[in-house]
Amino acid sequence: MPITTEFVKRALGCLLFSLVFSHSLHGESLGVKTATASGSACPSTFYNVQLTSDASVCHVFADELPASLTYHSKQASNELAYFFRQQIDGPVNQSVSQNRVLMRHANDQTIIVISRDGTGSQVDILVNSH
Repeated sequence: MPITTEFVKRALGCLLFSLVFSHSLHGESLGVKTATASGSACPSTFYNVQLTSDASVCHVFADELPASLTYHSKQASNELAYFFRQQIDGPVNQSVSQNRVLMRHANDQTIIVISRDGTGSQVDILVNSH
């Protein structure tokens, strides 16, 4: 099933919503089926996307696809972009928008947004259905 522009806009909207409100949601109960973990409790992978070993303060929204995960890393944005490019097979469309690195893979099946956050970076991963 081809991914429509409207679907991609909605998926990016959900991801950006998560990005904007992730700081205010940290530590709060959302009243939905959401797994929240921090420190070593973060998963090592999310729908076949490897997370960095220093992933912390994870917020997982993954009851069904599309699913997203937000976490913090002590690494700089450019280091994280390099990390993700090394593990993705196939072409990656990478751009910078509003001081955030936006990486799109496989017709927007996987979207990664990396933004500067304090002494490190915030990573948002959105995985869409095939």
